[in-house]
Amino acid sequence: MPNIISKEHKYYVYAHYRATDGLIFYIGKGCGRRADWHYGRNSYWNKVVAKHGFYSRILVSNVSHSCAFSIERMLINVHHSAKLTNNSYGGDGGVSYHTPESRAKISASRRGKAIPAESTARGIAKICKPIINSNGETFFSTREAAKVLGERLGKLISTGSLSAAANGKLRTAYGLVWSYDTSKVPLIRSRRNAVRRGNSGIR
Repeated sequence: MPNIISKEHKYYVYAHYRATDGLIFYIGKGCGRRADWHYGRNSYWNKVVAKHGFYSRILVSNVSHSCAFSIERMLINVHHSAKLTNNSYGGDGGVSYHTPESRAKISASRRGKAIPAESTARGIAKICKPIINSNGETFFSTREAAKVLGERLGKLISTGSLSAAANGKLRTAYGLVWSYDTSKVPLIRSRRNAVRRGNSGIR
């Protein structure tokens, strides 16, 4: 089986900062040169750039498409107090659009409530925590695994079940053993051996 990670880690999450004072004003996701593009931006973004100029910075790189969407959404939420020019909460886009008035209310409600950098790092690590199954397939996250497995089986896959299996709370999920330790392929252990192991006092 091919390693899923190798096909998907071309995306990144980036931020735009005002050149005049270094304040963040936009968060997006993309690949290639998207972070430096001027076209395809909204009118609010264009007004800020016309007045202040901008520079870009890659915040997270080498992640899958779905991971990039999730991180983008999380970081937009984290930086709401910064008067971002994003029209939506990110992710798939096109949802939860904000008017200037709603942006002002959100900014006021979150003013002074700084989000520690370590909290953001923990959130990103949780979203993009690699997972491997007993077929030797490695995925960037449980969400990525659920998407691929769902397409394969033709049904909705629970990320909670995959996570529970990877944490040892379930023996298998969807007929496979899962683990967050991607350094080795997890082995399918028979129920009989599991009972013997438990009775022997081995943990």
